[in-house]
Amino acid sequence: MIRVLIAEDSPNIRDSLSGLISLEPDMDLVGAAGDGLEAVEKADALRPNVVIMDAQMPKLDGVEATRRIKKSQPEVGILFFSVFTDYVEESIAAGSDGYVTKDCSPADLFSEIRRIAAAGNSKS
Repeated sequence: MIRVLIAEDSPNIRDSLSGLISLEPDMDLVGAAGDGLEAVEKADALRPNVVIMDAQMPKLDGVEATRRIKKSQPEVGILFFSVFTDYVEESIAAGSDGYVTKDCSPADLFSEIRRIAAAGNSKS
C-alpha cells in the first residue's frame, strides 16, 4: 500500500485529491496539510511514501518544505503539484522526485505516484 500525504492550501483541490486517492486500491491517504509547515510536521509524524506537494503555500512554500522533508527523510518521495511550470528546476534542486501540473489527468497523477513509490522502495 502506498501511503500518500497531500500538501495543498486549497481546500477544494485537497478534498478532490483526497477523494480520488481514496478510490485507488493500492493507495492509502494518511493525511493532508494546508500549508508547508504543517506538511513537514505531518510527513515526520505520518511517514508517507509519497507527498503530493503544492508549490505556493502559506507559512512555508513547497520548495522549502521539500528541502526539510528530504533532509529528515530522504526516502520519502515528493511529487510537486503546481499550476505553474516555473518551479520545475527549483523543486528538483530541493529534492523532488517528480513534477505534474494541476491540469494533468488522474491517470497521469496516479502513474507518477506509483513510479515515485516504486523508486523509493528500490532504495530501501
